[in-house]
Amino acid sequence: MPEKETKQSGIVKYAIESNSHFTGIFASELAFSKSDIDLASPNNEKLFDIDDDYRINNKELAILKLNKKYKYKAVTIEVKKIVKWSDGKKVAAKDLEFAYEILANKETKLQRYTSQLGFIKGM
Repeated sequence: MPEKETKQSGIVKYAIESNSHFTGIFASELAFSKSDIDLASPNNEKLFDIDDDYRINNKELAILKLNKKYKYKAVTIEVKKIVKWSDGKKVAAKDLEFAYEILANKETKLQRYTSQLGFIKGM
C-alpha cells in the first residue's frame, strides 16, 4: 500500500445492504436493528477486553474491579485517564452511568432488559 499523509477532516461514505430499516439510533444501549448496530460499530470502542477464557482483563479503556468485601456482588469500573471524547474532554463516570441506567430500567421497554436483570440487587 502506498503511504499517504493523514487527513485531518473529511467525509466517509459508507453503504450497507440490509432488509431491516435504518433508524439512526447510534447508542448501542438503545439500538436493536442490525443496520443501526453495523453502521455505528466503527465508532463504538470497547471498554473491556476478554481473554480466551472469557475473563475480563484490563487491556482496553477501563478497569473492572470485583469487590471482595461485598462477596463479589459489587464492581468498580475505572476509566483510564487516556480515554477522551472526540472533542478532547475526559470521559467521566457519569458518561458510563447513562448506559447502565437505561439497561437497568424495565420502564424503557428495551429488548435487552430481561426478567433476569430484575434479580440483581440495585437494578
